[in-house]
Amino acid sequence: MSGRLKLRATSVEELQVIAACVQDAIAPLSDMTWMRDQSRFALVLNRFRWECAGDTPPFERTHTMLSFQNVQAVRTRNVDRNRPDEPLSLLTLAAGEDTAVDLAFAGGATVRIESEPLDCILDDLGEPWPTVWRPDHAEGDGR
Repeated sequence: MSGRLKLRATSVEELQVIAACVQDAIAPLSDMTWMRDQSRFALVLNRFRWECAGDTPPFERTHTMLSFQNVQAVRTRNVDRNRPDEPLSLLTLAAGEDTAVDLAFAGGATVRIESEPLDCILDDLGEPWPTVWRPDHAEGDGR
C-alpha cells in the first residue's frame, strides 16, 4: 500500500484508528510544541507504517505530524525535560478523563492534552523510507 495518510478524529472511536497508526512511533520532546495562542499542540513523529507492513522486510517509516486543536492545557508526567532530544517511543493514544487524550510512551512517560471538543489530525509528511526493523512486542513486556 502506498500513499500518505491524512486522518482526522473528532470522536473516541475515530481516535482509536489514529492510535493504531501511531503505535510505536518515535519522537523526542524537542519535536513537540504547544502553541498556546493558537490553542494547538503538535508533534512530529517517526511513524512505523503498520498499514502496509507485511511479515518480512523491507518495512517502512515516515514522518508524520500529529496535531490537536482546541487545546486548553498540556500536562506531562515522568517526562525528563532535561533530555529534550532523547527519543520517546509512543505506545498509544488513549482517551483519558473528561476531554483529555493521553499520549502514553514507553517507560511510563505521559503527555496529557486537554481539548474540547476533540479534534486530532494525523498528516504524513514527505515520502516513506525503507527499514528492516519492525517493532516487536514480546509477550509480557507491558505494551
